[in-house]
Amino acid sequence: MQPLCHDDESLALLQFKESFIINKSACLDDPFAYPKVKSWTLEGESSNCCSWDGVSCDEDTGHVIGLDLSSSCLYGSINSNSSLFRLVHLQSLNLAHNHFKYSQIPSQIGNLSRLTYLNLSSSMFSGQIPFEVSKLSQLSSLYLCCNIDLSSWNIKLLQLKELSLTSLVENLTRLENLDLGGVTIVSTVPNIFANLSTLRSLYLHDCGMYGEFPRGIFKLPNLRILDMKYNKNLTGSLPDFQNWRSHLKEMTFADTSFSGELPASMGNLGSLIAFDMWGCNLSGSIPYSIGNLTNLVYLQLSNNSLAGPLDFNQRSSAVVSARALTNAASTPVSFWGEAALTAVYTINRCPSPVIQNTTPYERLFGTAPNYSLLKVFGCVCFVLLQPHERTKLQPRSQLCCFLGYGLEEKGYRCYDPVAKRLRVSRHVVFWEHKMFYSLPSFSAGNDDSQADPLPNLFPEIPSPSAESVNPISDESPSADPSSDVSPTTDPTFNESPLSAPAANPVNTTAPEPRRSHRVSTLPSHLRDFHCFSAFATLHEPHTFREASSDPLWQQAMKEELDALLKTGTWDLVDLPAGKSAIGCKWVYKIKTRSDGTVDRYKARLVAKGFTQEYGIDYEETFAPVARLSSVRTLIAVSASRHWPLFQMDVKNAFLNGELTEEVYMQLPPGFSQPPGFSHKVCRLRRALYGLKQAPRAWFAKFSSTISQHGFSASSYDSALFFRRSDHGITLLLLYVDDMIITGDDVQGIQDLKRFLGQHFEMKDLGPLSYFLGLEVSSSSDGYYLTQAKYTSDLISRAGITDSKIVDTPIEYNNRLNTHDGEPLPDATLYRQLVGSLVYLTVTRPDISYAVHIVSQFMAAPRSLHYAAVLRILRYLKGTLFHGLHFSSQSSLTLQAYSDADWAGDPTDRRSTTGYCFLLGDSLISWRSKKQSVVARSSTEAEYRALADTTAELLWLRWLLQDLGIDCSTAVPIHCDNRSAIQIAHNDVFHERTKHIEIDCHFVRHHLLQGTLQLRSVSSQDQLADIFTKPMPPGRFRDLISKLKLVSLHPT
Repeated sequence: MQPLCHDDESLALLQFKESFIINKSACLDDPFAYPKVKSWTLEGESSNCCSWDGVSCDEDTGHVIGLDLSSSCLYGSINSNSSLFRLVHLQSLNLAHNHFKYSQIPSQIGNLSRLTYLNLSSSMFSGQIPFEVSKLSQLSSLYLCCNIDLSSWNIKLLQLKELSLTSLVENLTRLENLDLGGVTIVSTVPNIFANLSTLRSLYLHDCGMYGEFPRGIFKLPNLRILDMKYNKNLTGSLPDFQNWRSHLKEMTFADTSFSGELPASMGNLGSLIAFDMWGCNLSGSIPYSIGNLTNLVYLQLSNNSLAGPLDFNQRSSAVVSARALTNAASTPVSFWGEAALTAVYTINRCPSPVIQNTTPYERLFGTAPNYSLLKVFGCVCFVLLQPHERTKLQPRSQLCCFLGYGLEEKGYRCYDPVAKRLRVSRHVVFWEHKMFYSLPSFSAGNDDSQADPLPNLFPEIPSPSAESVNPISDESPSADPSSDVSPTTDPTFNESPLSAPAANPVNTTAPEPRRSHRVSTLPSHLRDFHCFSAFATLHEPHTFREASSDPLWQQAMKEELDALLKTGTWDLVDLPAGKSAIGCKWVYKIKTRSDGTVDRYKARLVAKGFTQEYGIDYEETFAPVARLSSVRTLIAVSASRHWPLFQMDVKNAFLNGELTEEVYMQLPPGFSQPPGFSHKVCRLRRALYGLKQAPRAWFAKFSSTISQHGFSASSYDSALFFRRSDHGITLLLLYVDDMIITGDDVQGIQDLKRFLGQHFEMKDLGPLSYFLGLEVSSSSDGYYLTQAKYTSDLISRAGITDSKIVDTPIEYNNRLNTHDGEPLPDATLYRQLVGSLVYLTVTRPDISYAVHIVSQFMAAPRSLHYAAVLRILRYLKGTLFHGLHFSSQSSLTLQAYSDADWAGDPTDRRSTTGYCFLLGDSLISWRSKKQSVVARSSTEAEYRALADTTAELLWLRWLLQDLGIDCSTAVPIHCDNRSAIQIAHNDVFHERTKHIEIDCHFVRHHLLQGTLQLRSVSSQDQLADIFTKPMPPGRFRDLISKLKLVSLHPT
């Protein structure tokens, strides 16, 4: 049971929270940062501070003993009267990775005398470290590193002068971890460190240390990490490690004045993982015993006077192998990430004595690897171009550099120097005897952009043989780069990857890397290290056999089966005569957050509903879900009325649906069968994912349950439920198992959450932030709705992350028809991209018209159609964070714009309807659609658009009434065709209007009823223009600005 927090400590925490503002730029270096204090409140179920994010309490006394606010986006100063220092029972305090505005560490830190853990790293503290820190005698971990001035790379903010390092260590006798990296100390290393037998890690890098380093520190029995780099005046030498057992894992004295020889007993440091002596004054030979360091993955001995080879007994790490690959191929440092992936791919296909001389690949997949697929890294290759990428007179292939193997798709990864992009293809011709960067036009030092894309290769290289064409076969499973790395015995790596470095680096022209603001100066020995974008994709298994070998997926399947058994989803019975049992399978999905990080591993048991027969084991299947226009309207109303938005999720929602049909299912894979039940089947009592009637059964269950709590379903969106009371209105919008809850009845919302938790297994996701792939962020001026992550994933899937951006999604005056270009050999990718773009129009009205055009060619797409899709994606790449803004200052007055492009389709001369609706300043509904019949005049086309706009207007008025918005006044529709407006007001029908008589009656009826009013607007102010035709860049930018489409960059 959770302890209850003390009132005085709750108040102290809230006062501490109020002394800061939340600013995500305060911790930009941490992509996982989030404001933990945002959940701190005394209202509702979160009134107990022991349940607050980052707060830990003693189970017996209820006192706050732990406070972890690292990477919490805190921005502000901590002064001496801060309420933080009233939490006298604190034992752990972590304020790392925030921005405390260069304030000093208050001396009142001494009030927290029970602290055993204190972390103030990377938090913009400045000035002297107070003497009171040395009085915290219980401290076992002290981290004060990396407080660096953001405006200058060389200014260190914290100093340790008035309090000497000796005094600090003398008082803190229980220290296990000490990190003062980047603190200005300027002193010798005290000998007293050699008496700290509890010390496990010591970081004194870049502190201005000088003098002789005490050798006794090396002999500390528990020391694991020793980091003294960047202390240029620190002298000393490495001791003989012969007579004691060391547990050191990391040891670095880079850029110090250490001298002497490497001791022959280095091999006794069996736990050593990283050893860095760059830029010291070492001399002599490299001892042979270094080859016995089987755990070593990082070794840096550059800029010393050392000689001799290194022998690592075929236990090379992936990092070292990647370095060997890049050196052998002379590839630029920007390909380091690709080399690392290739090294892992190769190592996983090499026999290892650790697993009885088999390969990790064989252990994982049960078959021997196909070595004929392996190619020489960095060699010349030619990739077959797609038909839409070339003309009849151009070459059929492109000269590329081979960089590795496909991660999830079967194919070779090849760099195209002309397009400056990575191509993945099975159809590749290799010239393995020629390195790409040995060619004159692409040699080191040449700029790819200036190089001739087709150098004269043929005088010096013979034509490749037919055997050199080796597209990867379907029988060979693709590599999983996350597999365990094992030693390699491949002849390609017969030279030792770790060898004594040359005195002068080979590549002296490497560009200066981007520096992190958490490092004061970039060490020169790290100048050949860069950050790259070659990452292995998280792997989702496709079969039960594959998933059953992974503990994470085993746990996910266990949780799913437990949920099924808990809800009584089935009974084990004998299959009745004449009945058949449908199959089932596991579906695996890695759920991610909006920033791309892993949320959870989800295993779902799915019935094979495609084998069901209508009238036998299912009847009706339709189940309503919320219209996305309803979602936008609800958010717009909430923003204007300052209502909070909450999100909840129903766990295993379909399992709550009750079946009325008789459905039998085979036992699921991995289900533990009780003795004597091996021939049983599952008689389904509740709906299961995959069943045709499952969505309908779930919605029926939810509707009947929510009605018991006094909620009514809207007549105009069946997934919208509302309840009115004396305290206000409560609204719930349901989309399958995700729901948005809002309203002005605060108590009603809490009662609803409690009611849902009693009837379903719910997950309260807090304030609305990520709903159906839509990212919702709130601020004082309203809500922002974007799909940045969805867009980024789509661009990556299309492989155009390196392409240039464009100003508009479709070329001005571009009119595509069904005969443009060459037919695509495989239309799968085209259809996938267009389908994804259709969903992207939920928050991107600026691409609606372009997507409407390319979606007309799904049946038989051609090369120019595909080029149009890529142009849309290139436009999205430059407007990644564009989205809708729903202003908190907006009125709730509805208005519409209607337009049509007469006979704009060059194929069938049908017109295009475009309309949009704004609720105040907030865009809530729009459409771009080709009309169903050919219009004989522009007036007819405009009038048909008016009729469609009127139909949408009626629906929105009714929906807004259910949301509590008064819509009694006529809604203005702005139209730029005066003839259409006159026809609507004219009672006389004649031959010009006979063929649109129904539309005339429909619009005129609601005009007379006062539902709408027609207003003439100039073509320049016609906002719906963007939904009917391509626009020049200037006009396009003007329209998206008027539609309140804004760019919200991540903060």
